[in-house]
Amino acid sequence: MSVANVGMLTLVLVVAAGASGRLTRLITSDVITIPLRKAVIIRARTDGGSRFWSVVEDWQRCPWCAGLWISAGVHLAGAIAYLLGGVWLTVFVFGAAALTANLIWSMIAQHWDSDPVPSGAAEPDRAVGRQPEP
Repeated sequence: MSVANVGMLTLVLVVAAGASGRLTRLITSDVITIPLRKAVIIRARTDGGSRFWSVVEDWQRCPWCAGLWISAGVHLAGAIAYLLGGVWLTVFVFGAAALTANLIWSMIAQHWDSDPVPSGAAEPDRAVGRQPEP
């Protein structure tokens, strides 16, 4: 295996890992998928006890459970794209890289949006560079 192939395989694995994390978060906790999660819950509870929908309902509530299967699927897709090469590999890498970048950006934004002042600080407005209100 050449150095270029090792580099590409490493890139595929790294962006697949990031894409897996982003898709897991999207499915289990993002606001945008609340209607889909509610639909799954309704289907699981009104479908006469269907085992399939019950399992899907459990997975959407458990990031570890869903993440395992999402990661397996994404990495399998990455392996297939790597073996096929060409446009398949390009589409996979760009798509997975976009999801990875979104995951990284959401973690940065979450950090920026958090309260930087420790609780119990005497003057929180001055601690973050704002002037106290009169």
